[in-house]
Amino acid sequence: MFFFSLKIAVNRETNGAPSGGVIAKNKTKDSTRSLGTGRGVTMRTRANALMPMQEKIFKYLCKSANSTMGEFIEDIRENIPSYLYNELTFNSDINELAADGLIMQTDDDEHFMANR
Repeated sequence: MFFFSLKIAVNRETNGAPSGGVIAKNKTKDSTRSLGTGRGVTMRTRANALMPMQEKIFKYLCKSANSTMGEFIEDIRENIPSYLYNELTFNSDINELAADGLIMQTDDDEHFMANR
C-alpha cells in the first residue's frame, strides 16, 4: 500500500502564485516524482492539471470557430474573466501552454489555436 502527499510548488517570481507543477512524494519509498509531465501523459491529462487562467485560455481556443487563422492574442486576453486574469502571468501562461503542446502559434506570434 502506498500513501501520497501532495505539495504545490510556489513560484516566487509571481509573488507566491502557485506554479503548474504538483509534486507527489511516496511515503513508503524515498522517491519524489513530478506529476503531469513526461512520457505516457496524454494532452487531456495535462489539460486537467492546468492553472485556472491556463485552463480558460485552453478551453477558449478549443471552442473558437476560427480554426485556420487561430485566435488573436488580444481576443484571448479579452475572453478571460477579470477574476482569473493576471497581466503578470498571461504571456508566460500562453508560452507554457505552447511548450506543453496544448496550443500552437498559427500565422504569427499573436495568433494561437488549440492543438487537437
